[in-house]
Amino acid sequence: MKRFRITINILIMILLSGLIFFGIVEGLKIYTRQNAIIQVPNLNGMTLSQAIKVLKDNNLSAEVVDSIYQREQEASTIYDVVPSEGSNVKEGRTIFLKIYSSIPAKKVLPDVKDLPLRAAEERLKRLGFIHLSQKEVEGLHKGLCVGIEDNQGNLLPEGTRLSLESELVILVSGRETEKLTVDDLIDSANDSISSTDSIVEPVVEEKNEEDKPADWF
Repeated sequence: MKRFRITINILIMILLSGLIFFGIVEGLKIYTRQNAIIQVPNLNGMTLSQAIKVLKDNNLSAEVVDSIYQREQEASTIYDVVPSEGSNVKEGRTIFLKIYSSIPAKKVLPDVKDLPLRAAEERLKRLGFIHLSQKEVEGLHKGLCVGIEDNQGNLLPEGTRLSLESELVILVSGRETEKLTVDDLIDSANDSISSTDSIVEPVVEEKNEEDKPADWF
């Protein structure tokens, strides 16, 4: 009889422990809303205001974390979300949005002077400058970049902050400037002096009759 009572008490304790454990688990689920699972909707191509409304209707919030500029894309439209479309998230989760911007990004114009044309183009393209053209000018060495102009012909100094949509003209030395040595300069100077001497005629002073002495016959 005594053993029976002990067995009953043990079973009751096990049952109570199980009930308590089950209650704790269910309470945590309610507290953390683990049962409220929502799939992230497809927001790509929507405007920012449309995406925010859709997320709000699904008990989700939105935050813009990045933007890029593309000329052919409509500004303020969604191009990516994190977590991605179809991911399971809890109610109230913040969905991070990436949108197209209406303002082109800007970068600092690098130093490309005296670089070969191909190297100058590569340096500009790596920064995102893609609207490039060329113009030949005189220079000491053929094929080197002399400078950068805008499409209005204004020379752009290194360090200028420009839109990546700017149209840049690479000035490249297409013909070499004639180089003169010291001997060439001396010969040129001597030629100039000789030429000047050859055209100078001696001046003969003419005497007037009035200037002759009175006793001259």
